[in-house]
Amino acid sequence: DNDNDNDNDIDVEEEERTDPWWGSNNPFSTNPAFTYPSSEHIKRSNSKLRLWNNSTWKEEWYEKRWRGKVISQDEKTQRRQDKLLSDIPLDVLESPKLASLSEEEVTEAIISYLAANRKKSDARRKMKKEK
Repeated sequence: DNDNDNDNDIDVEEEERTDPWWGSNNPFSTNPAFTYPSSEHIKRSNSKLRLWNNSTWKEEWYEKRWRGKVISQDEKTQRRQDKLLSDIPLDVLESPKLASLSEEEVTEAIISYLAANRKKSDARRKMKKEK
């Protein structure tokens, strides 16, 4: 009986050593075959690296990727202000008090509205940072 137990122990140890799922140095894989990149992966990686080091190709790629999607800071600010103005409730816009105001007074009211929103946003950001 003891001889059989010893033989079984040896077989298990040999199986573990030859098992491809055992003994990887890679903490993210239990398969040692994945420990090092394949030669195909290395070739493709080097090819992409050469491509990205080509400044002409890189400029063309950025142009194709971001054309029409990047907006200036001024345009971004204008869009934000337009959205804030479109969020003003209709009952305020249709009120007789607003109709009785001069153009300068309306402009001042809009400016104070935008400034108040900006101050609220700044206060919220400050509160978040303090937390």
